[in-house]
Amino acid sequence: MKHVSIVAFLLLVMPLIAAAQNLPPAGQSDSHFRVGIGVSAPTLIYHPDPQYPEEARKAHIQGSVALSLIVRADGTVGDVKVKKSLDKNLDENAIAAVKLWRFKPAMKNGEPVAVLVNAEVNFRLNGGGDSITPRPNFP
Repeated sequence: MKHVSIVAFLLLVMPLIAAAQNLPPAGQSDSHFRVGIGVSAPTLIYHPDPQYPEEARKAHIQGSVALSLIVRADGTVGDVKVKKSLDKNLDENAIAAVKLWRFKPAMKNGEPVAVLVNAEVNFRLNGGGDSITPRPNFP
């Protein structure tokens, strides 16, 4: 009975210790870190602009699409999720462009690691030209 209690205690406490040390959960191959103590932020080095759909331009739709994404240890973008939608077509174009972004990877103890990044893609109509601004930030 004591053995079961110790195991249960460890199962409850170990995730808390890992979170406090900014470690990914054990046994997850797709785990990632958060930028913070001991984990540097990735640096955006390539960011092609998304297409501004003609329908959105004609409808004067502008604003921001908020995304969360994983920057992998090799600097490529993994899982991308929409956190704040703007328009279905603009959301899809923002995701497609972000998947092409490349980063200098985040580092932990001198080794590249995957990290969670929040990003905002701003779509603005400026007279005849458009403005599309990538803004990665870290939760």
